[in-house]
Amino acid sequence: MQFPTEFFLLLLASSLHVASYRNDLLGRSMQICPRLFNCSDVEDIAIEDLIGEGAVKRVYRGLWFSHYYAVNVLKEPQFSRDFLTGLHVLQLLNASPHVIKLVGLCRDKRLFLSEFHQFGDARNVHKILEELASDSIVNRLKFCISYVEILEFLHSENNGVRVMCDSNDLPKTLSQFLVTDGLRLVLNDADALPSVSEAADKKIICGHREITSSFAAPEQLWPFPGTTFNLTAMPKYDEKTDIWKVPNVCEHFLGTYANHKVVKYMLFEIHKLCKSKKPDDRPSATAIKNMYIESLNKILLNS
Repeated sequence: MQFPTEFFLLLLASSLHVASYRNDLLGRSMQICPRLFNCSDVEDIAIEDLIGEGAVKRVYRGLWFSHYYAVNVLKEPQFSRDFLTGLHVLQLLNASPHVIKLVGLCRDKRLFLSEFHQFGDARNVHKILEELASDSIVNRLKFCISYVEILEFLHSENNGVRVMCDSNDLPKTLSQFLVTDGLRLVLNDADALPSVSEAADKKIICGHREITSSFAAPEQLWPFPGTTFNLTAMPKYDEKTDIWKVPNVCEHFLGTYANHKVVKYMLFEIHKLCKSKKPDDRPSATAIKNMYIESLNKILLNS
């Protein structure tokens, strides 16, 4: 198997994850797939239980050639364009270890197969760590690192500087990521990842409706109180909306585990910057990742 150059750069940048990446990717590569799935294989899938559902698609666990996969199916015909857009973006990003592996697709039937992860999405992190007897502040902080590594990947110029638009509340944000057997995150949903780089003025708007969530970044909210929301008058924004949400996601992963207050204190300054009202004052995903890794090294050194 030939790994992309960025994979090796990531390994060099964070030696803490060498074993995790190596073991996890080995497990993915050893899941023997006879060939790429295509339309002629649809009848050979044994569909089992429903494991996920959103506005655009339903996801089932399916058995194909004695292996389990996630079977992603269009939910309603009116969302066909969104489904195909998400599939296209998934194909563009699929070389990365940060993104769910695409096994094959059938556009005619609005269906595609992706790798199956038994632990489900990131909403299950606390339960997973407890059941595996792997609950520690170190493993919890590693989930924070894994999360911002994905943002770093999405915000790279090489990938079109993409914004996670399906992130207007914490549960929805967590549901976008799956937990691998190696206890790291992979991006699972590409249905709403518009590219800032492709926008005419380098900025975008998430969706067509007013966002009112307190979880959203300030620039995502309608700025003219007392007036009716008007999409054409709504100011656009960029990937720094993702940075605003980082402290909430990381602190969720840290939970109330022993020493969580110590770690939160270590991350106080970087998280404060993430919550800057002005988007340009917020740090990059790379800067946050580096601070998380530095904090993890300190914890390991003192343990």
